[in-house]
Amino acid sequence: MKSFIPFLFFIFSISFLSAQEFAPVGATWTYKLFWIQGTNFPTLTSSKDTIVNNKVCKFLEGYLSCTYITPIVYEENGQVFYYDEIGDDFFLLYDFNLNAGESWTIHVPNSWLGLDSIVYIVDSVGTFTYNGNILKTQYVHPLENYGVSFSGGSDIIYENIGSGNNFFLQSHVCDPVTGPLRCYDDENVGLIKFVPEDTPCNSFGSSVENKINSKEINIYPNPFNDYIFIDTELSVQKIKIFNAQGVLIQEENNFNWNQKIELKNKHLVQGLYFVEIILEDDSKVIQKLMKY
Repeated sequence: MKSFIPFLFFIFSISFLSAQEFAPVGATWTYKLFWIQGTNFPTLTSSKDTIVNNKVCKFLEGYLSCTYITPIVYEENGQVFYYDEIGDDFFLLYDFNLNAGESWTIHVPNSWLGLDSIVYIVDSVGTFTYNGNILKTQYVHPLENYGVSFSGGSDIIYENIGSGNNFFLQSHVCDPVTGPLRCYDDENVGLIKFVPEDTPCNSFGSSVENKINSKEINIYPNPFNDYIFIDTELSVQKIKIFNAQGVLIQEENNFNWNQKIELKNKHLVQGLYFVEIILEDDSKVIQKLMKY
């Protein structure tokens, strides 16, 4: 009987991680918001339980890109639903059960800017480990270009957390749009940072990060696929790419010019990476990127 204990403990651990509550009261998402007035770091917090149409839901307070979205959600069997106050009904927001090749439709309330729904497709799935928690990730993209009113593109969905850009994916038809997600925190999993560990959740960590914000250094796209581009007029000495475990996996130090740099990354697997740019004065710029 003793020989079964480790196996049973493993099964229990995996089940516990999968069964963690979505948006427990106190859970907080911190984002980065670019707008003409400047950059700030809005938060969204699960503030209380509430009952709507006989469903035990979470009421969210804080910044929402779209004022027409009612900030009430609930989770059931790996699916997250949000409440549409106008139609007095719930609609699917996330489905953590979906795998590569599958899709889901997100309802857009009030047919904002002529859109009444958005279809997302799962390109692939993976895992993200933080604080000992193993979370499923879904790399997704919209089915089509929904016009100039829609700013959405490839995204990553974290199990029990949500999108790496906007909590409500419908926010891509709003202006301004939050994103990317910098930090998530709740009493069960603790603080999860999607920025370097020494960077605060709600402010720029250093003059180096301000270089990125002020457009002195532009690293794109994010998420990326096979290439990373770096636009800068600053003199770059070296570029390093680290995986989520902090292991150096790529280093470049041979540049012909100092304005646009192209890095080929076809060999990288999907997941979280940190790009470290070392300037001629030995200062460093670190940016988090996702490969899908």
